[in-house]
Amino acid sequence: MHYNFCRVHKTLRITQAMEAGLTDHVWTVAGADWLDCQINNPGHLLKGKPFSRGDTGVYSHKISRRPKTLQERNEGFIYDDETLEKLERSISTERLFPYLQLAENNRFYAIALYEWNTRVSEALYSIIQGLEVALRNSIHEVLTDAYARPDWYEVAPLLEDQRRQIDQAKGRIQEDGRDVTPGRVVAELMFGFWTSLAGTYYAQSLWDKHLYKASTAGGFGRKLVAKRLKKIRLLRNRVAHHESIIARLNNERNLKQDTQEIFEALGWICRTTARWVAHNSSFDYHYSMRPTDPNAQPRLST
Repeated sequence: MHYNFCRVHKTLRITQAMEAGLTDHVWTVAGADWLDCQINNPGHLLKGKPFSRGDTGVYSHKISRRPKTLQERNEGFIYDDETLEKLERSISTERLFPYLQLAENNRFYAIALYEWNTRVSEALYSIIQGLEVALRNSIHEVLTDAYARPDWYEVAPLLEDQRRQIDQAKGRIQEDGRDVTPGRVVAELMFGFWTSLAGTYYAQSLWDKHLYKASTAGGFGRKLVAKRLKKIRLLRNRVAHHESIIARLNNERNLKQDTQEIFEALGWICRTTARWVAHNSSFDYHYSMRPTDPNAQPRLST
């Protein structure tokens, strides 16, 4: 009961019960014990006082201590004209412009779309994160074996741009007061570094000799991989820089297809990991919650 109603899921940012639509807020431990009593011990209702563990009273809670609803706590967010004007100023008119276009200059609806874009971006980033971590670790493993040393980046035939990124990664590690190790360098390098290794320059020196092994599925050419990773990197950058990723006016973006392509690319590396990331993803749920009614209030904050 505590896991479903009280524990906030790190990826979903809400509890499992909220995700399932069973409640609209995070429950207290007392509230969860009260509900647990109703479900598991319906016979132990003594004078209106339920007991969560038999009738000993050790974990007893009065019904009056049930969690308050969102309305009872009066924590709703009011979207009046003054609030919308302040939000537009904070977001900036330029950044809000694509949403205003979609909303036909309805500022209230534009803010609702902006909020939805944020929720979808959070869900999408967790999928991209799964790919990014798997990609860098797979490449690191392959090149460690190829050069028989974990700091393969010291001897691999890399371009000056990639050398610079490695030096910057080392600098950030040292600034944090940590020792420079291969594992830390690999973790510190940006997604763009890893996607660049599938580029044309490295076709013969790295891909044909070693990096094709990074795909356990096999059978995928460098050009296909490079094209797919570039597309994902551009989308990732929009998410990371808080840009709009939803459909623009007269230019629909198929985010469902984007996610499928990310899962497919992750499957090239490890199908099990792809299924695991998909299993834990909240993207489909948040994507389905796109606001469509300009007169509907945006989702209340909790």
